[in-house]
Amino acid sequence: MRKVWKRLLVTALATATAFNTMPAMGVNSTGVAKAATEDVDSTVKLLPGKASTFNDTNGDGLGEFEGFGTSLCWWANRVGYSEKLTQAAAEAFYGDDGLRMNIGRYNIGGGDNVGTAEEVSVNEKADIYDLSGDTLLPTYDGAKMSIGTTDSFSSTAYSVSDADFGITSGYTVGSLNTIGWINALDGAVGNGGNLHYTVKADETGEYTVKMIFTLTGSNSRGVSMKVTASEKDEANSSSSSTSDDSANESSSDNENAANEASSQDDSALLASSQEEVKDDSSDSASSADSSIEEPEEKEDNADASSGAASAEDAATESVSENSEEETQDSSESTSADVNLYSASENYDGYTVYTVESSEVNSNVIASASNAKLFLVTFTDVELSEGENKIDIGGAGDDWCLDFVKMAVIKEGDEGVLPETSDFLHASHITRSDSVVPGYCIDVTKIDLDKHTQEWYEENFVRADFDCGYAWNYDWDADANQINVVKAAAAQSGEDFIAEAFSNSPPYFMTVSGCSSGNFDAGEDNLRADSYTAFANYMADVIEHWNNEGVFEFQSVSPMNEPYTSYWGAYSNKQEGCHFDIGTSESNILVALNTALEEKGIDIIISASDETSIDTAIEAYNALTDEAKEVVTRIDTHTYSGSKRAQLKALAQESGENLWMSEVDGSGTAGTDAGEMAPALWLANYMM
Repeated sequence: MRKVWKRLLVTALATATAFNTMPAMGVNSTGVAKAATEDVDSTVKLLPGKASTFNDTNGDGLGEFEGFGTSLCWWANRVGYSEKLTQAAAEAFYGDDGLRMNIGRYNIGGGDNVGTAEEVSVNEKADIYDLSGDTLLPTYDGAKMSIGTTDSFSSTAYSVSDADFGITSGYTVGSLNTIGWINALDGAVGNGGNLHYTVKADETGEYTVKMIFTLTGSNSRGVSMKVTASEKDEANSSSSSTSDDSANESSSDNENAANEASSQDDSALLASSQEEVKDDSSDSASSADSSIEEPEEKEDNADASSGAASAEDAATESVSENSEEETQDSSESTSADVNLYSASENYDGYTVYTVESSEVNSNVIASASNAKLFLVTFTDVELSEGENKIDIGGAGDDWCLDFVKMAVIKEGDEGVLPETSDFLHASHITRSDSVVPGYCIDVTKIDLDKHTQEWYEENFVRADFDCGYAWNYDWDADANQINVVKAAAAQSGEDFIAEAFSNSPPYFMTVSGCSSGNFDAGEDNLRADSYTAFANYMADVIEHWNNEGVFEFQSVSPMNEPYTSYWGAYSNKQEGCHFDIGTSESNILVALNTALEEKGIDIIISASDETSIDTAIEAYNALTDEAKEVVTRIDTHTYSGSKRAQLKALAQESGENLWMSEVDGSGTAGTDAGEMAPALWLANYMM
């Protein structure tokens, strides 16, 4: 009965597709011929010859239509908790009196470590300089510089905590006061200029200075800070020198008059020489400043620099008092912005500290759409007792990011974050169809100084020493979705096809520690050290449910819409994980195949569930030869793209089966199609 039904369905689908593609020659635009008599409203011409022969496995001239179904995670949490609702849904979707679906896609979730994280307080020993209130505000001279407000992060959570600013990971950022148009350090004042702060230090010593910046778009800008020693410290230094000179003079009372006169002449000559150097230096500095051109319009964002160095290694350059040769050598080993200051002794007493763009980009603390918050840290900053002038500008001859706030902390008084479990953050997924729990419990960071490798292997089901974590399993964790899968399989019977896929690896295997995506939604979220761990996790889940005997997975895809920038950390849904096409997608496919083979599981591996037909072609072509060997079916979503014929040809040439594995919507197609309109629309999206 079901086999006959399938044969009829594939013919009907071919007919439905033909309705939308057949030219209007004696028929209307829907392919419905006008009857010769008025007794018949219309005649429908079925065109079995138009039926696809793709995937003809039995040689009957018709491609095997394997069925259609749904991703069960989308409604598991809405009905899976109730036996009555689960049964009713299964009958409606999979029963003989329902839609007769026969495919169920099961999402192997990664879960999150959510809970109430201890709120991090502002460090009481830190002096915070922000843009609110009437005190501790910066000064600036740029014509377009002013304090404004951005709401870009009003619903965005911090991705990391900071114990000086009092930032708690997972907590909402909210609105921020900002100031832009900050030009290159010591650049000419025009529309833009530098920020100037006066910072009081209780004692002379080394300090840590942290700043928060924001920028929309990609970033290629670094940050430079110039610190001027306080007048009090300079005065103390001058007084000490004078005292020493007096003592020397007292001890040399017996020197002859000729030597005394010679000393006076030398002092006068030195003073004259210093005055000449000062004049020449001023001209040089003015020339350097004027070479920095002021843009007529607000600065454009440049492409983000690559690399990820720690902001703890902020480049520091003090103005040298050494010989001209030493100064030149120093300038050649530092960035261009430092060269502006190392060329003249006129800047004696000033120190320039620089954090390059690569370091800025490696310290993103929040991401919202196209905007980011950056934490920039300067260490070992020399401040003098009393007032110090801090000038903030862009590194080199480039503009700076938009400033938010600054913290100044005496070295050794930096805040300490409270101890908490790894990756703990506040609950953020609000869509019920996206709350997919993972199976991992007792997740423990491996510390071989505390326990031996054997101890972890004996006390946990899995211990991955590359990933750095050990864990056990709770097979009841995803009861709602499993209830739905079991009910669907029972209704569908022998024709039921179960496919496993994954929207995300377990949270502790990710870069962000969050299963909804990376901090940068366009970057891989599976850590480089966790490909094997993730593959073993998926294989363990598949093996467990296959052994239960209720249903068996026939195919698996380890990703969902991977080559997109949709999936960001702490978003309100968990629907995918970014994998770059090429190496990243290839590596997880090969790792999964290895894990499955080690368990003796014979299963179809499909790839790569891209959101677009065109991307599916690009992604498959970019797979390594080894990855192509393990893939036996191309799965694609059809939300976008136009290269249907090319994808079909690619599948045929590669010997791969082809599935349209996801599309949804409320579209219609045809003319006067009535209740057939949604079916016609859906038929257009099937491969």
